[in-house]
Amino acid sequence: MRDAAGFITDDELGSAQNTALATYNRHRPRIVSTSTAGDGGFDYALPASWSAGLSTIIDIEYPSGDQDPTILDRNAYRTYHNGTDEKLRFLEDSPTATEAFIVRYSASHAVGAGDNEAGTTIPACDVRAFAQLVASVGLRQLAARSAQSRDATIDADSVDYGDGTKTYNTLADELARSYREHVGVSDDEGEGGVRAAVAFHDLDVDLKWGEERLFHGRLWS
Repeated sequence: MRDAAGFITDDELGSAQNTALATYNRHRPRIVSTSTAGDGGFDYALPASWSAGLSTIIDIEYPSGDQDPTILDRNAYRTYHNGTDEKLRFLEDSPTATEAFIVRYSASHAVGAGDNEAGTTIPACDVRAFAQLVASVGLRQLAARSAQSRDATIDADSVDYGDGTKTYNTLADELARSYREHVGVSDDEGEGGVRAAVAFHDLDVDLKWGEERLFHGRLWS
């Protein structure tokens, strides 16, 4: 994303990445599994990477370690806020010190720093789409800056900021559309994303003694 006018600061680029990450997390959250040893109680701390407002429990295996995993019924546990912290509460069981349970849950992705982006949890197949989303947010910021520019600024550097605003928004729309098509979601107007397939087929099912049905006869002989 080119920013020849130097309108976007490093902090604003970081903000664009965070905004894009929040959107991506809603569409394709990170799935994490954490094993915890029991202590005989029914309240347990939620995993360290649990994100309040984003994370949800997918399932709990208890007791863990069986060849055929035992998955708890969803009514056997819940998240519970005790006034200080949010906890995982078992409603029917109390894992003992010799037992463990595995919580599988959704969490926020991480984006690593540096040229090699070490620590990034976004799958390689989604990295390009995520970069398009970040660029789209950044271009919206450029469009906003262009719209705020005064005539005096335009006279000084001979840049048509009004045209720039339109160009930035158009590019942002194209990149956002590419992202949505990749992850399979639609925009606010229902456009984009992966559409459901529809097929029609006629089944001619005769009665077992060979005659046609009274109200739904065959379409052809």
